[in-house]
Amino acid sequence: MDPNRRNLSTSGEVETVGGMSVRQAITESVRSRVRPIMMSMLTTTFGLLPLVLSSGAGSELYRGIGSVVLGGLMLSTVFTLLVVPALFSLVMEWKLKRQGTVTPDEAAQQEVQET
Repeated sequence: MDPNRRNLSTSGEVETVGGMSVRQAITESVRSRVRPIMMSMLTTTFGLLPLVLSSGAGSELYRGIGSVVLGGLMLSTVFTLLVVPALFSLVMEWKLKRQGTVTPDEAAQQEVQET
C-alpha cells in the first residue's frame, strides 16, 4: 500500500498515514510519480515524431493519426500532473470542511495565529 494515502474514517476523524496532511500527501505522490510519467511520455513522443514529421508516400494519413495521438498524450500528461492533483485537493478540502474536521494544515495555521 502506498504510504502517502490518507483515509477518512466514518466517524469524521482524519487518519493520516505517516503524519502527512492532504497537501503534503498530494505533493509527495506527484513528486514520486513525475519521473515515470515523464519518461513514458517522452519515449512515446520521440517514437511518434518520425511518424508526424516524415514526408513521402502515405505520410498524409500517418501524419494526421500521429499528431492526434501525440497531442492527446501531451494533454493527458498535463492533466495527470497538474489538473487531477489540484482537483483532488479541492475535493478533499471541501469534504473535510463539510464534515467539520480540522485538517493538520488548519490546526497549524490556528496555532500560528494564536501565538
